[in-house]
Order: sequence, then structure tokens, then C-alpha cells
Amino acid sequence: MELNNKKIFYVVNVDWFFLSHRKELAIEGIRRGYDVYLLAKDTGQFESLEKLGLKTIDIPFDRKKNSLFSDFKAFLKLCFLYNKYKPDIIHHVTLKPIIFGSLASSFFSRKSKIINAVSGLGYAFIKSGKSILKSLILLSLKFITYLNKKNIKFIFQNSSDKNIFLKAKISSNISSFIIKGSGVDELFFKPKSKVIKQGKIIRITLLARMLKDKGVLEFIKAAHIIHKKLKGKVLFRLVGGLDFANPAALQEHEIKEMLIDNYLVWEGKSTDIVSVYDETDIACLPSYREGMPKSLIEAMSMECAILTTDVPGCQDCVEDGLNGFLFPPRCPETLSEKIIILLNDFDLIKKMGKESRIKMLSDMTLKHVVNKTYEI
Repeated sequence: MELNNKKIFYVVNVDWFFLSHRKELAIEGIRRGYDVYLLAKDTGQFESLEKLGLKTIDIPFDRKKNSLFSDFKAFLKLCFLYNKYKPDIIHHVTLKPIIFGSLASSFFSRKSKIINAVSGLGYAFIKSGKSILKSLILLSLKFITYLNKKNIKFIFQNSSDKNIFLKAKISSNISSFIIKGSGVDELFFKPKSKVIKQGKIIRITLLARMLKDKGVLEFIKAAHIIHKKLKGKVLFRLVGGLDFANPAALQEHEIKEMLIDNYLVWEGKSTDIVSVYDETDIACLPSYREGMPKSLIEAMSMECAILTTDVPGCQDCVEDGLNGFLFPPRCPETLSEKIIILLNDFDLIKKMGKESRIKMLSDMTLKHVVNKTYEI
């Protein structure tokens, strides 16, 4: 291992997101001899990250809409830390750290190499057309890139997000790269032999935070549409926790009042994703927009057939008709039709599952993502 005592700053909204999506990048940095710092809101995961060898610093990022005061405090703290440490590489993840962090670096750490990882464009970009918030975000991104464009590179998870930045002249083809997702360890998410035959209850799983823009309500409505036809033949599973800091959050009572015993169930948050997908035949994510959904890549690695929306991020996980089906967002009727097609052809479910893993292995593995990131 070549020691160089250089510093990498990872700047992310919250610690739990970094732990679930980016920790392998940090571990690789430590292996290469870097001092690796995580700058994020501490929600109780710092101790776990410090055991991995990271240095942690709490930043008061607030994910709620109206958070100007805490956002300004976070920006000032970033300015102080960038000026004090002058890290060699600053890796911002998600829009708020990208905007605040890139602005801070342009004034206080101009020699740092900036990697801005756009892991999805979020709530403001779900609706098509113009909006004040969307325009403001794009204008801010254009401004911060102009201040320090020689040192900034962008990593996108899908071509749709990349094209938005290119069209707005925020990034260029030279400074823009696509890496599909955060990476999944195909040796850990390894499928077991699944028995899919007549008489078996087919398990359809939506694994995500319980948010409206993840398509949770569409999943529930689709299950209700075909309830009378399929009860006793299918188990619809919601797996995921609540997220009250998100503007699209669903309330506990909203979900519970729509459940149906032994047919449509909510299992809450799980820390054992392998077991979840071991007990899944079809993975479903009716999301309105994603960067690249890690939950679907995990499902692909576990040989699940995929049902997801024809929107940025999700559409990259499915070759329609080969490893799953795409359907329009906000359309539970079409989702229910796709479910019926699969339930009438068990061989197709199994074939699509095999194709899912083949597709995942091509360019979504953890090794591929880590290596490609360090090349950049």
C-alpha cells in the first residue's frame, strides 16, 4: 500500500445514506493510503463509520424544505473546514452538498479536485416542465461550476441527468461521466435456487422508504385492483421505514389503513436485504424518478424479475420484456396488468430473474463502480 497522506473529504447529507451507499469507496481510499473524512449530519452512525477508519465531522444539513438558517450554518462550517484542511479531493454527493460544498471550495480550497456525484435530481425534478425551484437549482449549479470549472468533474448515474446538465451548460462532455449506481457486491447478493411453480404464492416486493415519489401508493392501488382475482396466489410486500424529513413522506396510519391481511403487508425497515430478496420473486419499484435505484440492482443480483417505471434511473435497470417490464409512472392500472402477465407465465418470471443478474454483472457491480470512481 502506497502511503501519501493525502486527504479525501466525502460530503453527504446524512451519515446513514453514506453507510448504505458509499462506504466501500471510503474503505478503498483508506486502503490506498488516504486520510478519509466524512462530513455529514450525524444521525447516530458516526461510531460505525469511525470503526471502519473514517474521520467524521458533523455538518448541520437539514433535508426539510424550509431550512435556510441551518443551511447557512452548514455552508459556513464547510467554508471553515475546507480552508483549514485544504483536502486534495472533495467528493460531494447529492444536490445540497454539491451546491454548498462547491461554492465553499471555490473560495477556500481552490486547489482541491472536486468530484460532484449526482445520485439523482430529487423532488424538484420529478415533474416535467419549468419550476422556480428547478430553475434556481440549475442556475446555482451553473454559477458554482463557472467559479471553479477547471477542478470540477461530475459523476451521473444515468444519461437523463447528464443530459440535463449538458443542456444547461453546467458540465461538458469532458467533465461528465456515467457510473451506474453505487455498486452491489454480486458475491454477497448471490441468488439461491428459487422454486416457482403452480400453486406457489408469488411474492412481489417493493423495498424503499415509504415515500409517495417511490410509488408506494401506486403499488398499493395495483394490489387492490387485482385483489379479488389474486388473493391466495400473491403476497404484496412493502419493506421500508418512514422518512418524516422528506417532503414526500407517507404517514404510518395512511399505509396501515390500506393493508390487506395475508395479501398486502408492510414489514417495516429491514437490515437483511439478502433475506428480503431471497423471499422475493418479483421486485417492484414504481418510482417517479431515480438516480440509479440500489434496491433494484440488489434485486437483479438476486435473480428477481423487475417491474419498474419508464423514468430516469429505473429504466436503466430493465430491458423491457427481457428481465422485466417497464410501465408509466403514476399508473397502477398498467402495473396491475404487467403483474397479471407474469403470474400467467411462471417460466417467464424465472427467465427474467436470470437475465436480471446477467444485466447487473455487466456494469453495476461494486468492483466496477469503485474502480471507475478512482479512475476519475
